[in-house]
Amino acid sequence: MTGFTNTEELLSRKRNLVPFSTEDALKEKGAFYSKKRFFTSYAIEDQRLITGQNPWSPRAVAKLLIQKLEEVV
Repeated sequence: MTGFTNTEELLSRKRNLVPFSTEDALKEKGAFYSKKRFFTSYAIEDQRLITGQNPWSPRAVAKLLIQKLEEVV
């Protein structure tokens, strides 16, 4: 999975507004957490799960989703 990184939360000054760290929470639950350079588009796919790192990632998520749908058709 991926999601807002600790660095992105800190730099966007959201760290005190969110009651938990997405990155830390996912890692604590045993998720394989993947990330790229902060504030850039990044999406990953693992079987039926497609996730994006941050608000810059919807286009990358959509492209992966379209690829997966085309494989099914």
